[in-house]
Amino acid sequence: MAAARRRVPIVAVPRIRRRQSVAPAPPAPGWRQPRKVPLTVDSVLLSDIKPPTMTTLRSHQSCGICLHIKSHPVSYRCGHSHCYRCIRVWLESQWTCPTCRTTMTEEPFRHYAEEEGLAADHPSFRDRSCVDYKWTGLRFPSVFEL
Repeated sequence: MAAARRRVPIVAVPRIRRRQSVAPAPPAPGWRQPRKVPLTVDSVLLSDIKPPTMTTLRSHQSCGICLHIKSHPVSYRCGHSHCYRCIRVWLESQWTCPTCRTTMTEEPFRHYAEEEGLAADHPSFRDRSCVDYKWTGLRFPSVFEL
């Protein structure tokens, strides 16, 4: 009689990987002259006038979507604000505030005070473009639908 074969259950055993040594990437070809005084952004400019892109923005002055200075700022009940153009495109796919994820149940409103503050703080950024602040084609979810 043939000996009965014992079946041993197959158990998944994690493989122990050997640590592979990774050699550091070789330095990129090129050469840089060492400097006694580190190069700064301001030292590259030929005048004291900074271009508008180098103006320091406070966190509340930049749009959380495009990361630039807010253009035509609009606000929501949660207190956050973004560029009208950015939030208009955002609302085509989502009903939440991009910053805090609160569901928007009504149209954002134009933020006149913030608009004036941005114009005063950054006159070189004065946006002369026009928008209509319309939300046509969007039906905001009501509180009862949530």
